[in-house]
Amino acid sequence: MAEKPAPAPTQPAAAGDAAAGHGAAPEGGGAKSSKSSLLTLLPLVLMPVLCAGAAYGVSVVFLKKIEEKQKDILAKVVGELPSADAKTAKAGAHGAAAKADAHGAADGHGDAKAADGHGAPKGKAGAAGAKADDPDEAVPIVAAEGGGPTAVTVNPKGTSGKRYLVAEIYVKRLSLEDTDFKARVEKKTKQLQEITTRELESYTIEELQKPGTKNLIQGKLLADFNRELTVHGFASPVGRVIISKWIMQ
Repeated sequence: MAEKPAPAPTQPAAAGDAAAGHGAAPEGGGAKSSKSSLLTLLPLVLMPVLCAGAAYGVSVVFLKKIEEKQKDILAKVVGELPSADAKTAKAGAHGAAAKADAHGAADGHGDAKAADGHGAPKGKAGAAGAKADDPDEAVPIVAAEGGGPTAVTVNPKGTSGKRYLVAEIYVKRLSLEDTDFKARVEKKTKQLQEITTRELESYTIEELQKPGTKNLIQGKLLADFNRELTVHGFASPVGRVIISKWIMQ
């Protein structure tokens, strides 16, 4: 009886296993490849998020600094403004000063105590800044409007308009108390010029050239001016007539 042949080695199975193992290897390698791709993409995904977070942090810090700066400026401005108490105290001080002035004017202890009755002492400017009164001022009988001439020009008697006399005439007040003297002279300048012209034209050239004629004319003008400028309390307000210019042509 013939012997049965021995079973063949199982190497093909091993080869099959090897083949099977070789076929499974790509499956594990694909997982690793996916992880590598995710790791590669992760910085690209995280970068915008990190940048946005950094930008937000910088914005918050910057806005906080601006807000602190605004608070400092506001505190400085508020500190320079007067407080309500200071305003009240200032208003009270002004009110007290005004009340004191009114009281002084009412009881005769203020500027109203001045002798001239206009709220300012004699010879001094008043509270309104009026020009100081000068009792020794020489007032021209011709008001120099706009810096014009203050002279009187006349044609002496018998000259037929071919000869003329130029005279500048001023007046000074007699009483120191007559503080309205200058105002009356300026108000009546036309009347005073008419009186002067009439007087000077009554003389001939020869008469006007005589040494004593000018003194005679001054005396007559003094009397005529006093009659024109007299007021209650000052019957002879003009104390002196001055002829500062006397030119004949």
